[in-house]
Amino acid sequence: MPKYSVCITNYNTIKTIRRSMESVLDQLNNDFEVVVCDNNSGDGSKMVLEEYARKGRIKLTIEKSSRGRGRQIAFENSSGEYIISGVDTDDILRPSFKQFLEMYHTQHEGYMLSAGTVHIIPRRIVETVGGWRDLKWGEDVDFRKRVEAISKWHEIKGPFSVVERGKPKKGALYKIRERYNFYQSRYRIGMSILEEIRENPWYDRPILLLIATAALTMCKMRRIRRFEYKQTVER
Repeated sequence: MPKYSVCITNYNTIKTIRRSMESVLDQLNNDFEVVVCDNNSGDGSKMVLEEYARKGRIKLTIEKSSRGRGRQIAFENSSGEYIISGVDTDDILRPSFKQFLEMYHTQHEGYMLSAGTVHIIPRRIVETVGGWRDLKWGEDVDFRKRVEAISKWHEIKGPFSVVERGKPKKGALYKIRERYNFYQSRYRIGMSILEEIRENPWYDRPILLLIATAALTMCKMRRIRRFEYKQTVER
């Protein structure tokens, strides 16, 4: 039984996936398992993952899914006492990952600990808050807010980083679709949309406002409600 489960989602990352996966696998020993959910990628990255799975290096599930649903599928196929989440297949896992684990067990045991977008979470906490919701964006923010509501979230502040972030995907249509999903999810998890738009350059704001209006209109038409994060005490 592994102590840690590194839960990963993948979608169309053929340019980075092999380097990313090697950066993860090269740092792990028998205390770890790597569990991947692929969103039915069509660029060849799925075949790379199938190669790793045949060699027994990872557990692989292929299922059409949002990012949030993919994280939940990976978790449901894992067995570790601790879940490592937020390492994506366009990221490079840095050697500071070992320091991250050491800091967790010496200073933050029993809590969810975040270093940027990478998290270590006791399995019991994941089960307590109900795992990841079916969101295309903001699934980790939503998850963290539910953990924070039961007073079980800690964060490493400052320049400490566990991963080297990959470059964002290009293409106008891709960016518009991502922004649309971004604003819908931001609405659902109770984060300000206008404030985010104001943080962008003035020449981008009109198109961002149009995308946000379309996203919010669809939420209203479908009667999509915002999530609630009531403060409770975990037992």
